[in-house]
Amino acid sequence: AFHEFLRSGPLVGAPSAALWETLPASLALPPRAVENGTRVHCLNVRLRVRPERRDAFLAAILADQAGTIRAEPLALAFLIGEDGGSPNTFYLHEQYVGAAGFAAHKRTAHFARWQAFVDSGPFLEPPHVDFYEFTMSSP
Repeated sequence: AFHEFLRSGPLVGAPSAALWETLPASLALPPRAVENGTRVHCLNVRLRVRPERRDAFLAAILADQAGTIRAEPLALAFLIGEDGGSPNTFYLHEQYVGAAGFAAHKRTAHFARWQAFVDSGPFLEPPHVDFYEFTMSSP
C-alpha cells in the first residue's frame, strides 16, 4: 500500500534515505503503551565523528541511551546505528511522548554529560538534526 501511495506522486522532490544497522551494543526500550491520539515528538540525527574520537563517542552516546531507557518514562525509542558505507557516520532516532518528553530528556544528568561531550568538538561537521511529530493511531 505504501509503494502504491508513493506512485501517486505525493512527494515534493526526491526522498532522502540512509541505510544503517543498529549497533550491537545498542539497547532496546521496553515496550511502552501509548494511547491513540498521543503526539509523538521525533528526531533523526546524523553525526560524522572524528576517527580519533570514535571510542569516546560510542561510550558517551551509549551512556545517554542507557540513561534514557532506564530513567525516562516519556521516552519511546532511542536507536543508534552506523552507516555501513561511511565509517564514523552515525544516526540516532529518538521518540518521546510529545515535546514535553523531549524537553524532560534534555534536563537529565545523562543528557548533560552527552552535551558536555558534544561541546568538546568530536564531530567533523555540525550534527544534522531533523525534528518531526506524528499522532499515534491504530490501523
